[in-house]
Amino acid sequence: MGVEGRPVVGDQRPAARSRHAVARRPVIQPAFVTGFQASVDWWKIDISDAITQLTSQQLVDRCVAGDASLCQYVIRAANNDIVQIDSLFINLNNQKIEGYDIEVGYRRGMEIFGGGAESVGLRLFGTRLMHNITQAPGGTPDEQVGQINLGLPKWKATAVLQYANGPVSGSVIGRYVGSGILDRTLVESPVAIAGVTTIDNNSVGSAFYTDLSLNFRPQALEGLRV
Repeated sequence: MGVEGRPVVGDQRPAARSRHAVARRPVIQPAFVTGFQASVDWWKIDISDAITQLTSQQLVDRCVAGDASLCQYVIRAANNDIVQIDSLFINLNNQKIEGYDIEVGYRRGMEIFGGGAESVGLRLFGTRLMHNITQAPGGTPDEQVGQINLGLPKWKATAVLQYANGPVSGSVIGRYVGSGILDRTLVESPVAIAGVTTIDNNSVGSAFYTDLSLNFRPQALEGLRV
């Protein structure tokens, strides 16, 4: 929906009423593999009257999709053009978030090149988002997992490989963001459909990013704190 350039107003901050959170964290750290550790965190959060600030695009999309409770924030002129969007902090009826984190780490000292105290470390951690459901008063539950435009991919993962040798250290970091859809309120179609907001391609592919770093800390600066 074309909302670019429309005034957006936001100023109120209602209070949350209650929150219920559950988390479980089994950890594996076998004695026969020095430096190895793995863990899985499962978490589930259920908030009544959750405070959130929906984006202007979310407000318009959900109003058009039939969520009448949010249409009050989309101000239209007599010709039905949008003239203002009140992107306020609102109390949603409920918000439920559930997922789990996986982490695997390994670090140990070893001698590869010599010349100083050497160590190698590998860390892998990822998040699987299972649910992120919001519901405005009088509205229907809105499952947002998998919408890349909201920053809610189902899978995110990071791998870090580190090496240190005395004052020299370096790392390679890889970041993965899973595929998803751009906006679930849009209908994917190569041609226009009357009364429906369409998009040629609503899919967003996965992405992988790589960062490299190299650090050197002279012995003369050991113990220096700023």
